[in-house]
Amino acid sequence: MAEAITGAFDRLAVRAIWRGQVVLYLRGALRSLLAPVRYVDNSAMLLGMRVLQGMAGGPLLALSQTLLLRIFPKEQSMQAMGLWAMDDAARPVVGPVLGVGCAITTPGRGCS
Repeated sequence: MAEAITGAFDRLAVRAIWRGQVVLYLRGALRSLLAPVRYVDNSAMLLGMRVLQGMAGGPLLALSQTLLLRIFPKEQSMQAMGLWAMDDAARPVVGPVLGVGCAITTPGRGCS
């Protein structure tokens, strides 16, 4: 299955697809940010935008790896993938710490 997906990415412009996914993800994030303030039915809008974020963010993992393997030469590709994986592993640790710090130091609504 992974080979079929990779083959489809080879036929299409990977960078264009990646940019589109990032734009969709950011659009969902911005609308999630504005949902509690702007819309009457906050929970439905917030849930819908989080679903949009998940659908847009899912393919970013495979697309990022594909771009890394295309950009770096074969001699450096494993080093690049290792650095990318270290960053990927650090996000679940750093994200909540920054979120709590922001929520504690920001008066009112917090960081949302």
